[in-house]
Amino acid sequence: MSLCFVFSFLTSPAQWSTDPTINNAINTFSGIQLRPHGIDDGNNGAIISWVDGRSGSSTDIYAQRIDKDGLLVWDISGKAVCTQAADQNWLQIATDGASGAVIAWVDYRNGNTDIFAQRLNAAGNAMWAADGIAVCNAAGAQENIVITTDANGDIILSWEDVRSGNRDIYAQKIDINGNAIWAANGIPVCNATGSQQNPHIFADSSGGIFLCWTDLRAAGDAYAQRMDQNGNAYWTNNGIQISNSGSVQLTGLVPSAGGAIVFWLHGSLLWTQASVQRIDANGANVWAPGGVSITSSPTVWVVMFDMVEDGDDGAYFVWTDTRNGGLDGYVQRVRANGDAVATVGGVPLTGLATGETYPNLSLPVCTGNQNVIITWDDARNASQDIYCQKYDTAMIKSWAPTGIPVCTNSATQNLLPNSTVTAANGIITVWRDHRNSSDGDIYCQSVDCSGNLGGLLPVSVLEITATVSGNSAILQWTTEFEMNSDHFEIQRIHGDGSIEVIGKVKSLAEGTGKNHYHFTDQNPYNGINQYRLRQVDDNGSDSYSEIVSVLMNDKIRIAVFPNPATEYLFIDGIHPKDAKDYHLEIFDVQGKLVQYRKLGNSLQIDVSTLENGKYILKLTGGNQSSTYISYIIVAS
Repeated sequence: MSLCFVFSFLTSPAQWSTDPTINNAINTFSGIQLRPHGIDDGNNGAIISWVDGRSGSSTDIYAQRIDKDGLLVWDISGKAVCTQAADQNWLQIATDGASGAVIAWVDYRNGNTDIFAQRLNAAGNAMWAADGIAVCNAAGAQENIVITTDANGDIILSWEDVRSGNRDIYAQKIDINGNAIWAANGIPVCNATGSQQNPHIFADSSGGIFLCWTDLRAAGDAYAQRMDQNGNAYWTNNGIQISNSGSVQLTGLVPSAGGAIVFWLHGSLLWTQASVQRIDANGANVWAPGGVSITSSPTVWVVMFDMVEDGDDGAYFVWTDTRNGGLDGYVQRVRANGDAVATVGGVPLTGLATGETYPNLSLPVCTGNQNVIITWDDARNASQDIYCQKYDTAMIKSWAPTGIPVCTNSATQNLLPNSTVTAANGIITVWRDHRNSSDGDIYCQSVDCSGNLGGLLPVSVLEITATVSGNSAILQWTTEFEMNSDHFEIQRIHGDGSIEVIGKVKSLAEGTGKNHYHFTDQNPYNGINQYRLRQVDDNGSDSYSEIVSVLMNDKIRIAVFPNPATEYLFIDGIHPKDAKDYHLEIFDVQGKLVQYRKLGNSLQIDVSTLENGKYILKLTGGNQSSTYISYIIVAS
């Protein structure tokens, strides 16, 4: 579970902007607006909340809902969540499980900082007491909230609490009607000596929670605790120690196989290093003591990080560090067994020397695999802009090498942590924007899994394949949803990057059923032929499919499918009688041979034992001693 901010949306006639200099405004009222957060609204749109200074005398909490088409649903000015005379700030948001949201914030109405919360239903109506209910108004300060929704639809919050004089970690569970389930003002997760701070949280499958925090009872380490649905600790009172490095500054965690992967940042004011450890449901270490290091050297300063589960019990990590002098972004994936996919130190986010900050991770369900989308603040242009990139499970970039622009308006945009949330078909990312005033407004943008701004256009393409039939290449594709779609343009991509339009296919029936299409390229070129679809809707808006390829030459005409594959690949273009003359090699992206065999009489390749990721398939042999090479993706 990432704490980033991205929302799901369906394909439909869109009001989403497709221009990175325009985007979609959420709130442009006078006064300061800042710190936006949001969640999927359960209907393929989003609920966004922010700190609002329109009153001129204090900061309040407002919210807005944007639907799947990019249209604002609630009052144009937004819904007032809390306008009590004192300041409200530092909000967090979670789904209520019924297409609404629960918003919690730090509140100053009692003279110190307390925790208050409000539930908005799908129509934006407040369901609890006006200006919110007190989650905790104990003596001393309460702040630094985290929030999640459990399997039963209850809301669980955790925070730093100073009622005892030291900073401790407390938690509370609230039902959908706003009633406290655990003890009034919360229960202690950890009230050991010294300070405990920076809690992180996710809900387990049985109504309980996993938490981690930075703990200063000794030299400073990462600690964790698991609590059941009644608030009872599963593990040692006051938590278990995860790190043994000391000087821990920040922590985080995501789910993994019934347990968790815990991150910690440790070091000094001059250097920091990031490490991770996987723990099981009983709190025992799964990986070696000390965990896995994900940064390359303790001589750099790691500034910002985010993490998200990878869908296969591992995790993706992104951070910025100073190894090259400025702030640059790096990405890493660690598998469930503790193996890092990229080299230690990660792969560069852009490779530019202009700096990237505040990276956000999200894991949309893109074509059924575990691709990750990262958004970040980017300083390559005169002002601070927002860019994004998609990585596959082998840590290979899917889009332009330095990312695609999300917002490049000439003013400054501030993308903060936790401002992008996961979606089924892409993301909606939200930021503070200064194009209208120095006070800042709230803007957002949707990006689909192919890198198109404005969300998916009126067609959802489930699958596209290219195979060889005699001297022709056959393209086949299936759509799941079509509305206002006009036609598909078939494009052939040449080695120099130029595009050749080789045909057009008219769109079929509209609606939510599946439509099946095909196109035959009767004159493919010798060598590799790459194809993609350009889908065009009634008003001329367009989007693009993934690229597929086949190899055509006078000696051998071969294709492998499906690609991506889950269990088996099949070879097309070799006669079964000739298969015995071929041998097969599969290499991982580091060049390591992971499978070798002669084809024999079988044109079926078992890839079920391979890790998810990209591979290179090589077929050699045949009567002409030909070689066929193709990239394949395993996504079980």
